[in-house]
Amino acid sequence: MLATLVGLSTSYFSRAFQQSFGLTPHAYIIRCRVDRAKELMLRTDDALAEIALASGFNDQANFSRIFRRLTGETPNAWRRNRRAPRCQGDDSEATSPPPLSTLDHGGGT
Repeated sequence: MLATLVGLSTSYFSRAFQQSFGLTPHAYIIRCRVDRAKELMLRTDDALAEIALASGFNDQANFSRIFRRLTGETPNAWRRNRRAPRCQGDDSEATSPPPLSTLDHGGGT
């Protein structure tokens, strides 16, 4: 679909894309989806299933499998290891996180 949008053959587009970005178009899109999921895991308390769908994955199982392959950790472990611990009685997280539009990578799919 991307090759058609720019008027190139699929094979030429794939080769040119990989030379420019170091990844195939599919791998690049997957990497962007995982990056978006990471942002959502750090900034929200949403369930991993919701984050998976919001990041463009079909389901949580597919998301978890791909996430672990790319990062070496499950999404839950990654989130737990990177989020700041909350102090008991700390209301500082009562403010809302930045809008999700600031996390958009522009791909959408």
